[in-house]
Amino acid sequence: LAKTIYGEARGENWETKIAVGWSVKNRVLERTWYGNSYRTVCLKRFQYSCWLEGDPNRLKLLMPGEQGKDRLAWLDCIRAAHEVMVGKHDPINGGTHYYDRSLDDHPPAWSAKATRVEVPFHTRMRFFKNVP
Repeated sequence: LAKTIYGEARGENWETKIAVGWSVKNRVLERTWYGNSYRTVCLKRFQYSCWLEGDPNRLKLLMPGEQGKDRLAWLDCIRAAHEVMVGKHDPINGGTHYYDRSLDDHPPAWSAKATRVEVPFHTRMRFFKNVP
């Protein structure tokens, strides 16, 4: 979970790191085709882009936090993963998916039929639930 948060949101604010973690946890809790553990959900093919072959973030996941600010980001992601795993309050209200706002002009096809989740914090991500 910490590596997925690191790969997806290491440069984002704390709330976004927690939200990305909860997108994984919500999939685990659904116990559907996503998988039933943090590991299977995170590594499910084509779900979290940081794990895709060829994604530049994937190489960073092999040895996270190797230097400078990346080290601090890695430690933050470990703390975020722990908070998500023991947490009871879901800040994304059942959200399981997200995309970066930079994709607003050409959003992923799945978002058209999903329910957008409004979040109470500033983030570059758009979160969704009920994704078909």
